[in-house]
Amino acid sequence: MKKHAFVTGASGFLGRNLVEELARRGWEMTALCLPAEKAESLKRPEVQIVTGNLTDLVSLVAAMPTAPDAVFHLAANTSSWSAGACQRE
Repeated sequence: MKKHAFVTGASGFLGRNLVEELARRGWEMTALCLPAEKAESLKRPEVQIVTGNLTDLVSLVAAMPTAPDAVFHLAANTSSWSAGACQRE
């Protein structure tokens, strides 16, 4: 039986790479994406793309599969990051 993963932030840089690796290893996935995100790169037979928002409990519960084998939480709000945020003065 195939393992099933729930992946938040699946359309981001880390998420896309994780989805690719899990698919290579034979996993099935439910990939959580924000409604406005482009998820074309995730479209493959073993990935079910669902939309939702981590800040909306109802949409999160609706998106999550029943009893996944693993949950990978890769979603992040990067809007506060800036090019010089990590540089020392």
